[in-house]
Amino acid sequence: MENEKELLQDEAAPAVEAEQTDVQEEAPAPEAGKKGLFGKKKKKEKVKKTVGQEILSWVFTILAALAIAFVVRTFVFEFVKVDGESMDDTLANGEIMYVSKLSYGSRWLAMPWANAETQENSAKWTYFGNPQRFDVVICRYPGRGGTNFVKRVVGLPGDKVEIRDGYLYVNGEKYDEPYINDSYRFASGAELFTAVDLAEPVTARFSGSLVKKEADGTLTMLSQGYLIGQFAYQNGTLTINGTAVSFNSETDKLFILNNHFSPLALTEDAEFTVADGAGVLLIRGEKNCKMAAKAGDTISIKDGSLTVNGEAVDAKGCILAGGTLANNGPYTVPEGNYFVMGDHRNNSNDSRAVGALERSYIMGKVKQVLWPLNQWKAIPNGLDVKGN
Repeated sequence: MENEKELLQDEAAPAVEAEQTDVQEEAPAPEAGKKGLFGKKKKKEKVKKTVGQEILSWVFTILAALAIAFVVRTFVFEFVKVDGESMDDTLANGEIMYVSKLSYGSRWLAMPWANAETQENSAKWTYFGNPQRFDVVICRYPGRGGTNFVKRVVGLPGDKVEIRDGYLYVNGEKYDEPYINDSYRFASGAELFTAVDLAEPVTARFSGSLVKKEADGTLTMLSQGYLIGQFAYQNGTLTINGTAVSFNSETDKLFILNNHFSPLALTEDAEFTVADGAGVLLIRGEKNCKMAAKAGDTISIKDGSLTVNGEAVDAKGCILAGGTLANNGPYTVPEGNYFVMGDHRNNSNDSRAVGALERSYIMGKVKQVLWPLNQWKAIPNGLDVKGN
C-alpha cells in the first residue's frame, strides 16, 4: 500500500508543475517603455531647437506682444502724463491719467516718428462714439503732429460758443462750470503782456506770441500764438527762430503775449470797440495778414466784410482774432468739429487760438487720475457737469 501511495504522489507532481508552468506562460509581458517588475522606465529624449528656431520663436513672441499692445492702446485704454498747467485745478502738471478709448477714439495711420506733416496727412480712423459737451479729452492740434493735449470739450458741432464776463455761454445758455477757479476767469493787463527789456543783447525762449508795439500804439503780432520758439536781439536786430523781423529799435517795444485770443467768425455781423491793453484785435492766418486795429478802434463785420474805423480791410485767407479772456466770441462751431478749452482759462492754448478741432483730432476720453496716489480721483465728464 505504501508503494502505491508513493506512486500516486509521483504521478501527481508533474501535473501540478505543469499547471504552474501554464500560469506563468499566460502572464503578459511588460509593455515597452513601461516600468517592469524589476526594470526601470526609460526617459524620453528632448528634441533640441536649432538657433534659427529659437530666433523665430522670440520674433513671434515679440510681434504678438506688440500686436496686443497696439490693440489695447487703440481700442481700450492708454496712460498719458499731464504736461503743463492749462487744466488746473482739474488736472495738475505731472499727473498720470487713465484715458479710455472705449467711449470714442481716433487712430492716425502713421509711424510715431514721422514728422508733423506726414502724420496729419495720414489716413485717420475714428471709432465708437463722439464726445459729449464737458468731456475731458486727449486731442491734437493742426500743425503739431502727434503731440497730445488735454482739454475740455465745451462746444459741439453747430454750437455758438461765447465767453462773457468770464463765464461760458453755449447757444445763449450760461454755464457756471464749478470746476473752474474764479481767479482763472479773468486776466489783468500785467498777466496778459510781459515787456521784454532790450537794453542789452538778449537770447531767450518764449511760449505764447511776440507782439511789437509801435510809437502810435499799433500792435503787430510777430509769431503764431501756439508756437514755442526762440528770439534774439542784438545790435538793433530782432530775430525769431533765426529769421529777422521788422523792428525799429528806437521807437518799437517788444512784448510777450502770454494768453491767446479767440477766433471771430467773419460770417456773423458784429460791431465793437477794441478795449485797452487786453482787447487788441489781430488778423493772422496765411500770408500778408497784418494787425487790424489798436485800442480805441472800431471794428465792424457786415456781410462777411471787415472794416476798421470805417475803412475796409482785406481779410481773405486770414483769421480775425481778438477780445479779452473775459469776453470773446461768439464763435459758431463748424459741423464735424469740436471747440475745446483748458480749465485754467487765462493760461490755456486751445480752440480760442487754433480753432475748432475735427473729430479725428479727438483721441480719447480722460476718466481717472492714477498717479500720484494721493490725487487718485475720477474726472467729471459729460452730463456730470451742469449748467445754470
